[in-house]
Amino acid sequence: MALPLIFFHRGFEPYVAFTLWQARQTNPRSPVYLLGDDSNDLSGIGVNHVPFRDGAGAAGEFIAAYRHLSGHELASERLCFERWFHLHEFLQTAGINDFCFLDSDYFLLMDLEELRPGWSGFDMAGVPAWAFCYFSGPGIVARFCAFILDRFRDEAQIRQWEAAYRAGGDLFPPEGIHNVSDMLLWMMFIRDGGIKHLDLRLPRDGLVFDSLIDGAQGFRMRRGFKELSRRNGGFFGHHETTSREVRFAGLHLCGKYSKRLGPLFTGLPTLLLRACVRPKYHRNLRRLALIALHSWRLKRGFFAEPHV
Repeated sequence: MALPLIFFHRGFEPYVAFTLWQARQTNPRSPVYLLGDDSNDLSGIGVNHVPFRDGAGAAGEFIAAYRHLSGHELASERLCFERWFHLHEFLQTAGINDFCFLDSDYFLLMDLEELRPGWSGFDMAGVPAWAFCYFSGPGIVARFCAFILDRFRDEAQIRQWEAAYRAGGDLFPPEGIHNVSDMLLWMMFIRDGGIKHLDLRLPRDGLVFDSLIDGAQGFRMRRGFKELSRRNGGFFGHHETTSREVRFAGLHLCGKYSKRLGPLFTGLPTLLLRACVRPKYHRNLRRLALIALHSWRLKRGFFAEPHV
């Protein structure tokens, strides 16, 4: 069976439809799942819609234990944790073994079946776990959810986090994590749990998975984004650290304007546009128009000429 691709999102945003459409186009053999709600059923574009239940089961236990130590909005930061509990609940009933879990703004540019053999022998392969991650089995997610609950129920840990957060320090140097987030917990879990992890943010065999399209991370930049060129159906960037051209297997379109870049890769197919016409109609059509307008403005000159 081809790798299942699992996304999570609460509510509907037009950019999510572009993300899922892209996943279906680049990975036609893989089942694509969206753990979502009543507002974002995208089964019309070939996505398996799986409603999650707010506050159910262990997710409710986590909400009761959560302490907000972040400059980000409480609901948004907490939801980043909650999604792992909803994923765990889904995996318990779905009978899925290895799979990939992706942010709703992570754009796949290659068929992951081509890359899957290179991840054999690793528990996880990701950037490092958020945005995009391959999991060799559901047990890792179960262990991580237990780890989250243990950490938030440990008052000594909470005091340590609070002191570091109030001081504005890096909670996991040199990662530059300044909030108590699921990113912090994943880094702690990978380190402390003996996880065999492959960091896909680092170019390997001429390929890389992007972690932030508007961050350099060793790559040449262009107009506020990583410089990209197109060649033979692939997308490439110049890795200045090694002076090599590296192919991107995925891009993290994280950020207000980055999320509007979808049509540069997908175009504006009719079926995809129809999927965005849903309640709340005025809001969604306005946001769809912003995506279309932004990508149209950037279309000419966005991609650089290929480096020879």
